[in-house]
Amino acid sequence: MSVPSVLEVTPDADFIGDEVARVVEEWQKSADWKVLNRVAAGPTHTSGNGVRTRLIGAVAGHEAVLWINGLGTDTDAPNSLMQGLFLHDVLVASGITTTEGKPMPIVLVGTPTRGRHLLHTVEERETVAAGDTDPLANHILDAVMQDYGFSCFGVSGASLGAFIGLGVQAQLRRSNADHLGGDFKEYPSVEKVPIVEKSLTFMAEVRHTLAAEVREGGVMPYSGFYGVDRKAKGLRWDLSGARYILNLLRSGSDNLAMGRAMCIGLLDAELRRTLNRPGAQPITFATGTDSTMSEYGLMHNTIRSATAGSPFSRHAVNLVGLRGKGHAWVDNLPLLGRTSQIAYDHLRR
Repeated sequence: MSVPSVLEVTPDADFIGDEVARVVEEWQKSADWKVLNRVAAGPTHTSGNGVRTRLIGAVAGHEAVLWINGLGTDTDAPNSLMQGLFLHDVLVASGITTTEGKPMPIVLVGTPTRGRHLLHTVEERETVAAGDTDPLANHILDAVMQDYGFSCFGVSGASLGAFIGLGVQAQLRRSNADHLGGDFKEYPSVEKVPIVEKSLTFMAEVRHTLAAEVREGGVMPYSGFYGVDRKAKGLRWDLSGARYILNLLRSGSDNLAMGRAMCIGLLDAELRRTLNRPGAQPITFATGTDSTMSEYGLMHNTIRSATAGSPFSRHAVNLVGLRGKGHAWVDNLPLLGRTSQIAYDHLRR
């Protein structure tokens, strides 16, 4: 029987490692806005099907890593830009490159907010709400392939981004498209839960732990964006979330469809169909052992069950458990970067 590889770690400086620590050090040397200015000139695309993407780095062949944003986050949001850029810098520092040895480009993929949609018909929304993520995956892949010419992907995301990302990964494998691996943090659809309970759990976790995780990460100007470190000028996010909630409501039909799907408990089914094709590149999940959105023990058991039934899953699925961490650790940039480094370590040149 095939079993997942499980790594349970203490998320301290030893786990972060020298390469990620050097990226943090370089960011700390930069002026607050210099980091954002490095991506401000990057091309932004709104595809014909409404998918908004933004390129970090340069097209260097046919390979790229997709960073699919979390709930209600557009490609021009400062936290999205900094997450994508930090991931880019960690991969460069780690020697994780394209086949040609060029820096791996990152494509930010926006999620519904401010009246923008990824789903365009009632039928698409009902399909997603019932647990079939293909409409989301197809729109994203069509946009990225047409706008940039990429045909070989790594797929990364956290929370909602992980939920959408695993669907994209499944579509890549089922269509025999080239793939570089999967990197999914705090995958939120592990068990069947009422949508109200899921929403309240999410809000409670974020309210109680987000600021602490951003502060512990200690990366400027990211911490300034959340108002945690007042040294940053001009980057603030109101933790009351009033404007954020309003923007979510403006794209409410998409977000409700995805919310309903996440409450079904899709991990087992999505992973089984993802592994239903041969593929050598691994899929890595990372979750906090104290997360109530992505329960660690249940995730372990679900992955074990799903991989047991696939002839292609041996050594293909990894699970990283971060001791003592809840859902909001994904806003701790060093941990975000380190878990992505683990996911793509097989691409070191």
